[in-house]
Amino acid sequence: MEDKMLRELIALTRENNEILRSINMQRRWGNFFWAFKWLLIFALLYSAYRAASPYISQAQDTYNQAQSTLNSLNSLGQQAGAVQNIDQKSFNEFIQEQIKKRMGQ
Repeated sequence: MEDKMLRELIALTRENNEILRSINMQRRWGNFFWAFKWLLIFALLYSAYRAASPYISQAQDTYNQAQSTLNSLNSLGQQAGAVQNIDQKSFNEFIQEQIKKRMGQ
């Protein structure tokens, strides 16, 4: 009787070990595919960034040029407003001052 129980116990132990090995193998493959998935996601994001970076820098340059143009236009608008507000005598004085500035006096 003990022999029979011992054989059944050995058979159950072997079956249990096979199940545990299977579970362990599934866990390892699961970990591998989890890491592979995240590596693939990061690689795709990095390649998308590298592909888009020239367009992003070009857009930034265009934005900066537009900002400098707007600043220049605002400055010209302020100067035009200042010129409109002066009378003829002040205008002549303004022109003479500008000529002196340009001539280095």
